[in-house]
Amino acid sequence: MLITVGSRSSRLAIKQVEEVFFGLRYHYPSLKFIYKCCQTKGDKDQKTSLKDLGNSDFFTKELDHWLLSKKCQVTIHSAKDLPEPLPKGLKLIAITENKNNEDVLVLKRGCDTSRIFSKGFKVGASSLRREEGIKKLASSIQVLDIRGTIEHRLKRVAQGDLDGVVIAKVALLRLGFTDLNCIPLNIQTPQYQGNLAIIAREDDLEMEKIFSSVDVRLNKKSLYFGLNASRFLTNGAVTHYPLIEIKPKPVNCFQAALCDFLRSTHVLFTSQKTVELWLDFLETYKNAGVFFDNKKVIAIGANTAQLLIKRGILVDYIASNESQEGVISLLNQLKGLKRGFVFYPKSARARPKLCQFFKENRISFEAVDLYNTNLIARTPTPNIADFDELVFTSPSSVKSFFETFKLPQKQINYVFKGNITASYFKKMILYYKERVFI
Repeated sequence: MLITVGSRSSRLAIKQVEEVFFGLRYHYPSLKFIYKCCQTKGDKDQKTSLKDLGNSDFFTKELDHWLLSKKCQVTIHSAKDLPEPLPKGLKLIAITENKNNEDVLVLKRGCDTSRIFSKGFKVGASSLRREEGIKKLASSIQVLDIRGTIEHRLKRVAQGDLDGVVIAKVALLRLGFTDLNCIPLNIQTPQYQGNLAIIAREDDLEMEKIFSSVDVRLNKKSLYFGLNASRFLTNGAVTHYPLIEIKPKPVNCFQAALCDFLRSTHVLFTSQKTVELWLDFLETYKNAGVFFDNKKVIAIGANTAQLLIKRGILVDYIASNESQEGVISLLNQLKGLKRGFVFYPKSARARPKLCQFFKENRISFEAVDLYNTNLIARTPTPNIADFDELVFTSPSSVKSFFETFKLPQKQINYVFKGNITASYFKKMILYYKERVFI
């Protein structure tokens, strides 16, 4: 299935689109997307103040037109930017989970917070609500109207044009700006600050059905068994109950593998955890990037590739299907692999399919176990019959689930991150058939 999504062109807007579709792919793993971006009137007009606009279409008009003229199937916005009412023919089909609704005051690095109370302290704010909130913090603060992208606003602080700027914390989180000098503000924020809104045509029932899986207004309850629930989206409240934990191997196991890594021609990463653990180990010696000169780097999917790039490692090949089968399909297309040597860091509980592939095709390799995935028992144990949806992210989480719970007799929705996890769940039902129902 292919969906065309319309969005503003700022980096934050693109991150918001990625957030929605990453969460949506839990429910529709085969979904693919085309982004169409534009600058709206609100992006081009940097002079008009936002303080008197109200709920206008300042940031949405052009994208609304795209929808109505069928140039895209959905548009994604910050929910607080929506016009009221929506243009005739359009419908709000989903509102995503609120990741954070706070405002923060971002100060220049090294700025002492006591300076806030000094005369002439200048703060940028984009709304009357924020201006009034800042004045309550210190009446002597000089509040200036500010426009532009988040990066532009932060740059003005860094350059000294402003002493601080008020920004939605969720925008900083989405952009990865987590190490700024920030002060939380006790300011009343608008409804839906932090939520994302998906708009479609009123008659597009297919889009409404698909995006209902991430519409929190449906008030469903989900129980998430994976390690990290931060990027999971669903149609209600999420309870995070991890059933597994990552236990890294002793450092001498990493050291013993270093010689094999150094002589390798190809390095294969099949999870973000192996990226984190191996690069952290290399950086105890020096910048990890220098170790990858003259090596081809292979990543299991886009998210693992993005983490490698973020850590300064260039990625040569990315498997589009995020599974060992997808990696094998990619490896079959690579020339010269049989003349090389593959270094393959992995979980001790990884499926043996890749290792079997290397052996059967006489490809030199070294598979190194970097961590164990262990079952953990947490109390209190949730009553799964209280939930509408159970979410599994790996075969390990499925196995741990069946060792801990029985399936409820009531009808319940099961969400699996990938077909391999779904298939493993079916196998475990047969294996534990006497434990299927309470």
